[in-house]
Amino acid sequence: MILRLNKSIHTAKYNQPSRLAFLRGDEGDIAHPLLEEANALLRAAALPRQQTLRATIDWSYDLLTPDEHTWLHCLSAFSGGWSLNAAEHICGPGDQVLDSLSQLVDKSLVRTSEQAGQTRYWLLETIRQYAREKLEASGSAPAVHERHLHYLAQMAQTAEPHLRDGQQLIYLQQLETEHDNF
Repeated sequence: MILRLNKSIHTAKYNQPSRLAFLRGDEGDIAHPLLEEANALLRAAALPRQQTLRATIDWSYDLLTPDEHTWLHCLSAFSGGWSLNAAEHICGPGDQVLDSLSQLVDKSLVRTSEQAGQTRYWLLETIRQYAREKLEASGSAPAVHERHLHYLAQMAQTAEPHLRDGQQLIYLQQLETEHDNF
Protein backbone atom coordinates (compact mmCIF):
# COMPACT_ATOMS: atom_id res chain seq x y z
CA MET A 1 0.00 0.00 0.00
CA ILE A 2 2.78 2.46 0.86
CA LEU A 3 4.44 1.75 -2.49
CA ARG A 4 1.15 2.47 -4.28
CA LEU A 5 0.75 5.67 -2.28
CA ASN A 6 4.33 6.76 -3.08
CA LYS A 7 3.75 6.04 -6.76
CA SER A 8 0.54 8.08 -6.72
CA ILE A 9 2.24 10.98 -5.01
CA HIS A 10 5.18 10.79 -7.45
CA THR A 11 2.76 10.77 -10.40
CA ALA A 12 0.81 13.70 -8.94
CA LYS A 13 4.02 15.63 -8.36
CA TYR A 14 5.31 15.40 -11.93
CA ASN A 15 2.14 15.04 -13.98
CA GLN A 16 0.13 18.30 -13.90
CA PRO A 17 -3.37 16.95 -14.81
CA SER A 18 -2.98 14.12 -12.31
CA ARG A 19 -1.61 16.59 -9.77
CA LEU A 20 -4.79 18.66 -9.98
CA ALA A 21 -6.95 15.56 -9.61
CA PHE A 22 -4.82 14.50 -6.64
CA LEU A 23 -5.26 17.87 -4.96
CA ARG A 24 -9.00 17.94 -5.64
CA GLY A 25 -9.41 14.35 -4.49
CA ASP A 26 -11.28 13.34 -7.64
CA GLU A 27 -12.87 9.92 -7.41
CA GLY A 28 -11.03 8.70 -10.52
CA ASP A 29 -7.64 9.44 -9.02
CA ILE A 30 -5.90 6.49 -7.39
CA ALA A 31 -4.50 8.67 -4.60
CA HIS A 32 -7.93 9.48 -3.15
CA PRO A 33 -8.82 5.94 -1.97
CA LEU A 34 -5.21 5.34 -0.97
CA LEU A 35 -5.18 8.43 1.24
CA GLU A 36 -8.42 7.31 2.85
CA GLU A 37 -6.88 3.88 3.44
CA ALA A 38 -3.72 5.45 4.92
CA ASN A 39 -5.81 7.65 7.22
CA ALA A 40 -7.82 4.64 8.38
CA LEU A 41 -4.58 2.77 9.17
CA LEU A 42 -3.22 5.74 11.12
CA ARG A 43 -6.45 6.06 13.13
CA ALA A 44 -6.44 2.33 13.90
CA ALA A 45 -2.82 2.46 15.05
CA ALA A 46 -3.41 5.46 17.34
CA LEU A 47 -3.89 4.96 21.03
CA PRO A 48 -7.42 5.81 22.26
CA ARG A 49 -6.12 9.04 23.82
CA GLN A 50 -4.89 10.15 20.38
CA GLN A 51 -8.02 9.41 18.37
CA THR A 52 -9.84 12.66 19.17
CA LEU A 53 -8.70 16.08 20.27
CA ARG A 54 -10.94 15.85 23.35
CA ALA A 55 -9.35 12.54 24.38
CA THR A 56 -5.87 14.01 23.96
CA ILE A 57 -6.73 17.04 26.09
CA ASP A 58 -8.41 14.79 28.71
CA TRP A 59 -5.23 12.71 28.87
CA SER A 60 -3.02 15.80 29.31
CA TYR A 61 -5.41 17.23 31.90
CA ASP A 62 -5.37 13.98 33.89
CA LEU A 63 -1.58 14.26 34.18
CA LEU A 64 -1.84 17.61 36.00
CA THR A 65 -1.69 17.98 39.76
CA PRO A 66 -4.77 19.32 41.59
CA ASP A 67 -3.04 22.72 41.95
CA GLU A 68 -2.33 22.81 38.22
CA HIS A 69 -6.00 21.99 37.56
CA THR A 70 -7.02 24.98 39.69
CA TRP A 71 -4.59 27.30 37.92
CA LEU A 72 -5.66 26.16 34.47
CA HIS A 73 -9.32 26.67 35.41
CA CYS A 74 -8.62 30.16 36.69
CA LEU A 75 -6.55 31.17 33.66
CA SER A 76 -9.44 30.27 31.37
CA ALA A 77 -11.09 33.52 32.46
CA PHE A 78 -8.68 35.39 30.17
CA SER A 79 -9.85 35.59 26.57
CA GLY A 80 -6.94 37.55 25.19
CA GLY A 81 -3.97 36.52 27.25
CA TRP A 82 -2.61 37.96 30.45
CA SER A 83 0.44 39.35 32.20
CA LEU A 84 2.05 37.95 35.32
CA ASN A 85 0.49 40.83 37.27
CA ALA A 86 -3.00 39.98 36.00
CA ALA A 87 -2.56 36.31 36.93
CA GLU A 88 -1.51 37.35 40.46
CA HIS A 89 -4.64 39.48 40.88
CA ILE A 90 -7.04 36.86 39.59
CA CYS A 91 -5.51 33.49 40.39
CA GLY A 92 -3.26 33.81 43.40
CA PRO A 93 -0.39 35.36 45.29
CA GLY A 94 3.24 36.00 44.41
CA ASP A 95 5.72 33.15 44.05
CA GLN A 96 3.03 30.59 43.34
CA VAL A 97 1.99 32.37 40.14
CA LEU A 98 5.32 32.19 38.37
CA ASP A 99 5.91 28.57 39.43
CA SER A 100 2.44 27.50 38.35
CA LEU A 101 2.66 29.33 35.03
CA SER A 102 6.09 27.82 34.39
CA GLN A 103 4.76 24.31 35.05
CA LEU A 104 1.83 24.84 32.67
CA VAL A 105 4.16 26.32 30.03
CA ASP A 106 6.47 23.30 30.40
CA LYS A 107 3.47 21.03 29.82
CA SER A 108 2.54 23.01 26.67
CA LEU A 109 -0.83 24.10 28.05
CA VAL A 110 0.09 27.77 28.44
CA ARG A 111 1.85 29.66 25.65
CA THR A 112 4.08 32.73 25.94
CA SER A 113 4.95 35.67 23.74
CA GLU A 114 6.79 38.95 24.12
CA GLN A 115 4.84 42.18 23.65
CA ALA A 116 6.44 45.57 24.26
CA GLY A 117 9.17 43.95 26.34
CA GLN A 118 6.70 42.15 28.59
CA THR A 119 5.90 38.46 28.68
CA ARG A 120 2.29 37.70 27.85
CA TYR A 121 0.73 34.33 28.54
CA TRP A 122 -2.19 32.80 26.70
CA LEU A 123 -4.08 29.57 26.11
CA LEU A 124 -4.89 28.07 22.75
CA GLU A 125 -8.62 28.57 22.28
CA THR A 126 -9.34 24.83 22.40
CA ILE A 127 -7.50 24.51 25.71
CA ARG A 128 -9.19 27.66 27.08
CA GLN A 129 -12.65 26.33 26.26
CA TYR A 130 -11.82 22.97 27.84
CA ALA A 131 -10.47 24.67 30.98
CA ARG A 132 -13.52 26.94 31.06
CA GLU A 133 -15.79 23.88 31.11
CA LYS A 134 -13.78 22.50 34.01
CA LEU A 135 -13.97 25.88 35.79
CA GLU A 136 -17.76 25.90 35.45
CA ALA A 137 -17.99 22.30 36.69
CA SER A 138 -15.78 23.10 39.71
CA GLY A 139 -18.26 25.65 41.05
CA SER A 140 -15.61 28.35 41.43
CA ALA A 141 -16.49 30.22 38.22
CA PRO A 142 -18.45 33.05 39.87
CA ALA A 143 -15.56 33.93 42.21
CA VAL A 144 -12.99 33.79 39.37
CA HIS A 145 -15.17 35.91 37.08
CA GLU A 146 -15.72 38.44 39.85
CA ARG A 147 -11.96 38.79 40.45
CA HIS A 148 -11.42 39.09 36.71
CA LEU A 149 -14.08 41.80 36.41
CA HIS A 150 -12.67 43.66 39.43
CA TYR A 151 -9.15 43.59 37.97
CA LEU A 152 -10.33 44.97 34.61
CA ALA A 153 -12.51 47.62 36.25
CA GLN A 154 -9.57 48.72 38.39
CA MET A 155 -7.36 48.90 35.30
CA ALA A 156 -9.93 51.04 33.45
CA GLN A 157 -10.39 53.35 36.44
CA THR A 158 -6.63 53.80 36.76
CA ALA A 159 -6.30 54.57 33.05
CA GLU A 160 -9.29 56.93 32.74
CA PRO A 161 -7.73 60.14 34.15
CA HIS A 162 -4.57 59.59 32.08
CA LEU A 163 -6.41 59.32 28.76
CA ARG A 164 -6.31 63.12 28.49
CA ASP A 165 -2.76 63.85 29.62
CA GLY A 166 0.80 63.20 28.53
CA GLN A 167 0.61 59.51 29.48
CA GLN A 168 -2.30 58.87 27.16
CA LEU A 169 -0.36 56.61 24.78
CA ILE A 170 0.96 54.41 27.60
CA TYR A 171 -2.50 53.80 29.02
CA LEU A 172 -4.14 53.38 25.63
CA GLN A 173 -1.55 50.70 24.83
CA GLN A 174 -2.30 48.90 28.12
CA LEU A 175 -6.03 48.99 27.42
CA GLU A 176 -5.49 47.84 23.85
CA THR A 177 -3.36 44.91 25.05
CA GLU A 178 -6.19 43.82 27.35
CA HIS A 179 -8.96 44.55 24.83
CA ASP A 180 -10.04 40.92 24.35
CA ASN A 181 -10.39 40.49 28.10
CA PHE A 182 -12.85 43.39 28.41
